[in-house]
Amino acid sequence: MKVFLVIVLAVSILNANNNITKELTLSTLNSTSYEIVNDPNTGKQISELIWEAKGVNMIGLKLNYQIQDSHIISLSYKTNITDGDSVMDDYDWIKDYTTEWSHWSHHPNTKLESLTIFDLNFNRKISPIFNMESYFVVGYKVENKKFKAYDGSFIYSSDYGFRDNIFDMTGLGITYEETFNTLYTGLSMSKKYSKFILKGKLLYSPLVKSKNKDNHHNRSFINSNTFGNTTMISLDLGAEIPYKINTKFEITYSNVKYSETSGTTRRRYYADTYYKDDKGNIQLIPEGTLNVYGGAGISNSYSMLNISIMHKF
Repeated sequence: MKVFLVIVLAVSILNANNNITKELTLSTLNSTSYEIVNDPNTGKQISELIWEAKGVNMIGLKLNYQIQDSHIISLSYKTNITDGDSVMDDYDWIKDYTTEWSHWSHHPNTKLESLTIFDLNFNRKISPIFNMESYFVVGYKVENKKFKAYDGSFIYSSDYGFRDNIFDMTGLGITYEETFNTLYTGLSMSKKYSKFILKGKLLYSPLVKSKNKDNHHNRSFINSNTFGNTTMISLDLGAEIPYKINTKFEITYSNVKYSETSGTTRRRYYADTYYKDDKGNIQLIPEGTLNVYGGAGISNSYSMLNISIMHKF
């Protein structure tokens, strides 16, 4: 919200400048996020949570400020206005490290509580590529998602059986939040035809920093994970259609992928927790205990259809 207010303030200050183009955008997003846990000693995957969101409607505002004929600064902010259809599936491989999952929970009552995308970039015109108007792009982007998984059906394996414990649960189970911070570069190209302009943009980054937070409300701990550099690749394809002298419409399809990366987990217990050790003895983990270990993993991909109206002042 603070970022959005900054953008609105910038619009107010620069509104009189005829080198500014405003864009109001409506978008529909489909996203899949993977939250992964590997055994820090063996590297074997022992847990995977899949957070899916489909048909998430978003609204966005973008400012394009043309400093010179060959230089443009763009600032944009998008946020969701619906949570779409979200679902979470949680798989565990903790029954003697079998190759097949031993625990599974399904949570169709999952809410995408918030989704924001902030993007600031600088575009410099370069020599045409393939006879297309071309720009070199460098920018910084921050994306944040927050999910809440309620209720659910469970298939667990007991100490003496395999997938033999089936039950349901109601209430809030897990809250999950992820953030990607990306310093990127790329190319933007366009080609004008009689009544429209075809546009494309390819962005890449090997410098993505990410983090996530996982609160298991029924297990009395919070995992805070930080990750090293990973890669992002983003492709936009679209068309710009003139409407009036200073007004245009644009439709764009975007596809973004963040590759899987590993990191470190900080698990803090906010209540006394009891567990059964390898010998079957009940052990206590006191409230406030902090465990730090490796094995965390994260990846994300999403696609987005955008329809924008652009007006130049």
